[in-house]
Amino acid sequence: GQSSFKMIPSFVPQTATGNEKGSYLALDIGGTNYRICEIIVRGDGHIEVGRKENVQIPTQLLTSNGDELFDFVAESVKKFVEKSNETSPKEIGFTFSFPIDQTGIASGKLIKWTKQFATSGVEGKDVVQLLHKAFERKGVSSDIHVEAIVNDTVGTLLASSYESQDKPTLVSLILGTGTNFAYVENVD
Repeated sequence: GQSSFKMIPSFVPQTATGNEKGSYLALDIGGTNYRICEIIVRGDGHIEVGRKENVQIPTQLLTSNGDELFDFVAESVKKFVEKSNETSPKEIGFTFSFPIDQTGIASGKLIKWTKQFATSGVEGKDVVQLLHKAFERKGVSSDIHVEAIVNDTVGTLLASSYESQDKPTLVSLILGTGTNFAYVENVD
């Protein structure tokens, strides 16, 4: 039967073990402010947040076109990386807190803008591809790329599963502009 719930798969194959290690860039777009930061996962459930920046999206970009919005984001990422040293992470985890029809771990088409956004030319398009095209236009290193796109609840579930190895995280919940939850499901 029909349901008012939008159930969108994330393509995340499993929760974290807590033993993963590496350095990554995190890009979190969920409203008129977004965050860019360096995340270091050290193993044994330890996460360190390195340098971070909060960026205000100019109001006019909320109703402009997609190229202008993603060019602004790409320019911010470029400046962030340039301020880092040459060992800056190249892989991006992209939290995009809008409903997307996800077709793979690093691809998803925006279903519909929510919150204050009405930027044209984005709905129905793959937001990772739009970001990568903006990276090209803004001269961001071709080594820098989105490795995964998730919504905020999937990110919360994974962070919790990483930090709490002895207590498995099965559900995450965000109560904000809307209500979202994520859970692990066996899709075999």
